[in-house]
Amino acid sequence: MPIIRHEWKGLDFGRVFGGLAWPSDKPGFAVIVGEERFPAIGTKDYHCYLIAEVEEQSLQSLIAWCAELAAIYNVQNFYGRRHPPCIRYLNVRNREVSERGLPEFRVSQTPNSEDGFIEYHINILLHRLSNEHQTLHLHKDSRLPGYLTAVPANGISTATESQFPAVAALGYAISALTIYKPRTEVIEYRRVETGRNPISGY
Repeated sequence: MPIIRHEWKGLDFGRVFGGLAWPSDKPGFAVIVGEERFPAIGTKDYHCYLIAEVEEQSLQSLIAWCAELAAIYNVQNFYGRRHPPCIRYLNVRNREVSERGLPEFRVSQTPNSEDGFIEYHINILLHRLSNEHQTLHLHKDSRLPGYLTAVPANGISTATESQFPAVAALGYAISALTIYKPRTEVIEYRRVETGRNPISGY
């Protein structure tokens, strides 16, 4: 079931990115992350805030939620691994929605994600979550802290997206925000009221 929170509604985000890990043996996972307009004091990193997360076994349901959340939160881009079977489904879906005059949904490849291993992304998350450099903030009821602690310290180098899809999705979004620095002009964050219960997502 999707979780949509508005804990960070007092902030004005300069960029909003999504991260997506495809369903396999475990349900797929997607996140929406907002980034503040200006770097944190004393660092080149920007404070980032988890504002939505979705966990779905069905690829169709996961993509449908991602497309809806992209519109609700004015997401600039979703990032994930270029998994051919899922991309083929996405291409077929996009042709169908385009014929009906609806917006397409695209996923850009995250750097260092080609082989499915996520060590690179986990290390970025650990850096952003450390007490010394904390610039990533997860809402208190998110499932992600539990998923992050499930990755053993001695298993980071062999961790894969299929083993830890939630960690991968968050890592893809944060890695993209870290690598692709914001442009000089800031893209406005637009919050749209959905009428949903902020706890359940419905």
